[in-house]
Amino acid sequence: MNTKEERYRALVEDARNEYLSRPVVCNAKGVYLTWAEDCREINLWTYWQGIGNYDAKIMLVGQD
Repeated sequence: MNTKEERYRALVEDARNEYLSRPVVCNAKGVYLTWAEDCREINLWTYWQGIGNYDAKIMLVGQD
């Protein structure tokens, strides 16, 4: 069975591929969502709350 880290990395890769498969859609001001290659996390919340912590005692759920 895969480790938690391997499953998480697979999830990140799936999310990355989903972002990259979408057409670029800009709003009226020219702003659009894109994948942040430098982060390599599922989102910036994960990056901020603890990179590499796969056994957290508390789960923080937020909405962007």
